[in-house]
Amino acid sequence: MGLMAGLEAAHAAVDDLVGAPELTGQVLTVAECAAAVRSVERLARRIEAIRLRVVSAAARSDVAAQAGHANTGAWLASTTKTAGRDAAGQVRLAEALDTGLTRTGEALAAGDVPVEHAHVIATTASRLPESLTPAERDKVEAGLVSTAARVDPHRLRRESRTALVFAERDAAQVAEHEAQLVQDEQQWARTVARLTIRDNQDGTSRGWFMVPTLAASILAKAVQQLASPRRTNPGTSAEAVAAPRGQQTLGGPDSADKQAGGQDSADQRGAGGDGAAVTSDWAHVYGLAFTDLLEHLPTDRLTRKAAATIVVTTDLATLRHDLGVAHVDTGQTITAGDVRRLACAAGIVPAVLDGESLPLDLGRTRRFFTEAQHTA
Repeated sequence: MGLMAGLEAAHAAVDDLVGAPELTGQVLTVAECAAAVRSVERLARRIEAIRLRVVSAAARSDVAAQAGHANTGAWLASTTKTAGRDAAGQVRLAEALDTGLTRTGEALAAGDVPVEHAHVIATTASRLPESLTPAERDKVEAGLVSTAARVDPHRLRRESRTALVFAERDAAQVAEHEAQLVQDEQQWARTVARLTIRDNQDGTSRGWFMVPTLAASILAKAVQQLASPRRTNPGTSAEAVAAPRGQQTLGGPDSADKQAGGQDSADQRGAGGDGAAVTSDWAHVYGLAFTDLLEHLPTDRLTRKAAATIVVTTDLATLRHDLGVAHVDTGQTITAGDVRRLACAAGIVPAVLDGESLPLDLGRTRRFFTEAQHTA
């Protein structure tokens, strides 16, 4: 069966599924729903694999030039009416699966891994050291595919930093490669850092920013501490407001998309126009806390310490030799150099593992001016 004939048959099968009696009001059991969802998910993954193979064929056939587009990504975006960035990512993944990631392509075609995991594997493969042999690269891909079947994309992305373990490289090489990846990510994050603020002309302003994840986590912790129920309402217990907290997460995409959706803030106010009808959810509470934070920022100098406490864990060898990474209690991974930078600049004492206890003879901030000297 040819490609187009097969697609027509698939469309006919989907038409039959859409009209299935189980989907027209019939009550299903938990087991039936779970089995159906898993089957539909596997089918969607296999369809995505076919889509990527079609995109790869389009790239090989140079259809973009024939259609008057600059590249395959531009052609795909125009043909499918998708965002250019998404289309470009699909083209990169399709070409990676077609030119080397055989195991990943087979797993995706079988429905064993989702396309998000395939993106992570392709990115990881592109960042492997050039010194790896083809056999070692195959071992790494096999290990990542096996891991992808068990974890979510976020977890896979974190574990992929130590992918050299699958190539049976020693611990020092694994740590060095992971540290280099984290350092590259941090340098890229600083390169693309952006901040824009727009006046809504109604007493409010709307902003958008992109900063390194570590800086964002420090901001999130500071805002969350300022929004603590015991601080904002001393007589209210945390349990009294715990239930609605999950509705909005600090920096979550839902609230950001709602604000970016084009609805003016004036339209969000109550009918009386005084803003009294605004629901006090956690996004609103965090907004007020962020406002307090901005209004109390010093204008003459930067504060020497963050209001939020960030716990950094690392081992003594990493701290001494700048080899490897450290982990922050907010979930981020940073380089050993950043550990020392934070410790010196912000007065943070790192929690060092695998080392003997030593006294801090002069303190981590003695080389800076004291608060009294700053005031004078």
